[in-house]
Amino acid sequence: MGLISRLAPVLAPNFVNEIVRYYSVGLSNLPNDISDDKITAGNLEKAIDTAEELIEQGYNITFDVLGEEAKNQLEVNLFKQFFYDAAEIMKRRSMISKREVEDRKKAGRLNPYTQSVSFSFKPSAFFTEYEEFFQDFTKYGKEEGFSTTIDMEDVEWFVPTISCYRRMLRQFDNIGTVLQTNVDASEVALNELVKIPNARIRLCIGIYNVSKKHGTMDKTPRKERLKEAAKKLAINGRYAEIATHDVNIIKELQNWFELEGITPDRYEFQALYHVEPDGLKELHKTLINKGVTVRLYLPFAPSVDAAKQYGFRRTEKNPEMLKIFARKAFEYYLKRGVVR
Repeated sequence: MGLISRLAPVLAPNFVNEIVRYYSVGLSNLPNDISDDKITAGNLEKAIDTAEELIEQGYNITFDVLGEEAKNQLEVNLFKQFFYDAAEIMKRRSMISKREVEDRKKAGRLNPYTQSVSFSFKPSAFFTEYEEFFQDFTKYGKEEGFSTTIDMEDVEWFVPTISCYRRMLRQFDNIGTVLQTNVDASEVALNELVKIPNARIRLCIGIYNVSKKHGTMDKTPRKERLKEAAKKLAINGRYAEIATHDVNIIKELQNWFELEGITPDRYEFQALYHVEPDGLKELHKTLINKGVTVRLYLPFAPSVDAAKQYGFRRTEKNPEMLKIFARKAFEYYLKRGVVR
């Protein structure tokens, strides 16, 4: 357990509990509900309520379970069950439709699985069973009409993730992966994956800290790489998923797409739920009205503890997040009159 995960709950317990409920979906509002390790139908239903509300507003959504580095087989099994339970609830609510996928294929859509719902999973949540589970669940998605994405974790997972994804592409056309532009090897992987017709790439600047040996944490080159990678995907006829909260990057890329005659069915913009810098929400609405897909990633936490540990791990891997945490904590206590 790292220093942050030991100190934060002691120094700012109320803030930590409230902030994870704000940024995650499906958590109970009960103040003492902080240690339930089970994934229950109740909090899944609540999370999917949020998903439906966002879909009604015009967004597409991806369910992103907050689980990394499973501690035991019980956790692995719970994470697996979450995905199947969530998909079953969505089927019952008619949020998943194979017919819609077939209609998009007939219409010649570049990515027929671009629809209201997809699922994202992290390899480290499944021990050595990750590829077997990814195959089973992605096959299930192909049968039922939804897509999946293999998330990219820190640099140690880069080669296993890309290798797994390349193998999966031989079997499935409804799976994507993530390339982080802070990692130098992402450019090499992109040049290889762009040659594969059914490849679907989610681009982001990367949140995990990397050494100079493996990449850069300088935001300027990371953002430039993001824009160039998005253009490369589009030029080569591949579907681009651009995950950024930078309003200027979104505007620049959208203008470029329009000037190049790249239609909205060939790309989408993505953001994290409740991460809304100035102007982003309004820009998203403008894009949706233009027919551009805007997808929100919904972090689902099976418990408040799971959400906290996920946030602590990410903060420990990227010290820049300490600044964000400190600013949010200051704003939180300022509103409550604790600091003046």
